[in-house]
Amino acid sequence: MSDIEHGTYGGYQQHKVKGVPLTPECGCEEARNVYMRDYRASHPDLRSRARVHAKARQRALSALAGLHQADYNRLFAAELRKIKAEGS
Repeated sequence: MSDIEHGTYGGYQQHKVKGVPLTPECGCEEARNVYMRDYRASHPDLRSRARVHAKARQRALSALAGLHQADYNRLFAAELRKIKAEGS
């Protein structure tokens, strides 16, 4: 028997860590949805902070690519080959 605390947000996290698939019957996904809905409601600036962080992350990645152009080009080419091999 599983030692996952079903029907809780902690149970949802345990599913993810242990690689155990979620099922509607266990209630963990619904518990996570409720938790996230409450969290977003109590942190109204969450989305704007996420946008700012995404913008800063993109700028930092662009700066790193410029500083390490050869490494970036090599990584980019490798990822492009992987994506093409996946057929995406």
